[in-house]
Amino acid sequence: RVLVKTHAFITAMIFISSFGVLLAARFSSPDILAAVSALTAVLFGYNAVFSKKYKPVFYCLMYLFSAFSVLSGGIFGLLPLISVFSIHILSGSIKEFFKPVNFIFGFVLFSAIAAPWHLFMLYKYGFSYISSSIETSAVISPFDAKVPLKVLLVSAAAFFPWIFSFAAILTAAAWNKDSKYFLYCNSVYSLKERWLGLKKSERFIAANIALFVITLFPALIFGLKYPFLILLLIFPASCISGVFWYRYITKIQYRKSIFISSVVLNLILILFSLFILFAYNTRLYEGLQGLKNILAPLVFVFFIIPVINIFTVIVKGKKTAFSANIILMLSLSFMLPEILNFTCSISGENSLVRFALEARMNDAPLAAFISSNKNSIEYYYDNPVEFKDRFEEKEVLKFLRENPDAYVIAEIKDMLLLESKQTDEYELLDSGWKYCLIQYKQK
Repeated sequence: RVLVKTHAFITAMIFISSFGVLLAARFSSPDILAAVSALTAVLFGYNAVFSKKYKPVFYCLMYLFSAFSVLSGGIFGLLPLISVFSIHILSGSIKEFFKPVNFIFGFVLFSAIAAPWHLFMLYKYGFSYISSSIETSAVISPFDAKVPLKVLLVSAAAFFPWIFSFAAILTAAAWNKDSKYFLYCNSVYSLKERWLGLKKSERFIAANIALFVITLFPALIFGLKYPFLILLLIFPASCISGVFWYRYITKIQYRKSIFISSVVLNLILILFSLFILFAYNTRLYEGLQGLKNILAPLVFVFFIIPVINIFTVIVKGKKTAFSANIILMLSLSFMLPEILNFTCSISGENSLVRFALEARMNDAPLAAFISSNKNSIEYYYDNPVEFKDRFEEKEVLKFLRENPDAYVIAEIKDMLLLESKQTDEYELLDSGWKYCLIQYKQK
């Protein structure tokens, strides 16, 4: 056994209480099917590596769920197989991976499930199907540093609230003298000798680091297009965090890292709750109307629980400090629909949906001078939309004159520029928090 029951329970609670998992499960995201298939394949792969009995069975089950993962997640469904293969390389047991009883039967099972659908799609759509499946356009396009940054921010948000302790503990472990000494002293040994020199918990950490790193690279490129990659990242992060939280609770290790990360996290939450409370009575009142039904419980969750958590880490209430994070996320999960609706309102998503439906009902041509949130407009308008990524005053006025019946969506901050020019060539049809809907003024 790699994990004791307490260790396994801590790891499971970290995973299921992560914001990304709660969000995907709460709203039945289709990406969670791909993530579950991939994670199940990884778990059977771990059993194949760490267990001494029934290895052929675990390998077959790993290939079986990898096939389901490929069917639901595309080419990235192969990540479980790649990860388990890399673990065999780390452990110096690559021959075991390719044993006929493990590899041949598993590969046949994998092909029998995954191949028919892909062969049919290849026959029907040709190589364009392959091109769209692997998103070659995203790889060929010029590198945009903003994309990995966005993915990292989204991944960090998905692993909330554990991301703080995860980063703090990993930093402490990386700078630990024992870790550096182990790497230095074992540099002369073979991979297999190094692997055998590790404790079972350390092998488990190494396996999850391999899964995390292998998943991280495609996630940084495709993560926003394939959210299940971000969900897949949460699993090894939870397993790694679980090991260290277990050591903190049972052996009081990494106390400083847990203390610092907990204080930082909970101070941020307290400040956020105070901001909501005071901003509700200021100019932001209108924007916060979407939270009026959950304002009291939201302030309670983001103020009372963090205050308790800070107190518990100070007095070394290890189990209470861990449980406070679980209670925080459990409480937050009941408010997710209201919070998501509020987020869509603040981001302007709700307004865009309303504008698209208005244009569709009035059978009016639609143009949008915006650079983001285009999917909702296309979906609800259900007709071609003319998009302009840049807002230019002359171009907007020219479009209005040439298309007097068209509806135009623009950001309110951009429309203020037109108002400053004191133009009266358009009329305001509708307005939201961020966007507005205008049309050429009929004379």
